Amino acid sequence: MAAFAARLREFHEACGAPAYRSLAAVSRRLTELYPDQAERDLPTLSVSAISAVLSGRRANPPSAGWVAAFVLSCQRRAFETMALATDPGPAVIPEWMRILQEARAAARARPGAGGGTPLHR
Repeated sequence: MAAFAARLREFHEACGAPAYRSLAAVSRRLTELYPDQAERDLPTLSVSAISAVLSGRRANPPSAGWVAAFVLSCQRRAFETMALATDPGPAVIPEWMRILQEARAAARARPGAGGGTPLHR
């Protein structure tokens, strides 16, 4: 999970390190901003969940919906604050789903790894 958390932190920083509260606010508008993603489980992000995931305090990777919501929220906030010139939108989600699958496989391969419950906040 540490490597996955590091990738998410790097992405967050590349997006201008938006405040966690601003990411939570953007996450509430994701289905409005990206209507083609409405079928995806895009949960509203919480400040505490963002902090827990990015700090690596979670034993297991978050849910796919959480990762998609985090990535879309970071990109959108970066675009709104001009840290990014364009908003790539959902085009990057398949790559992040691949990265998430690798993190899940690594977590399952860990000795003593428990199944745990994915984060849905």
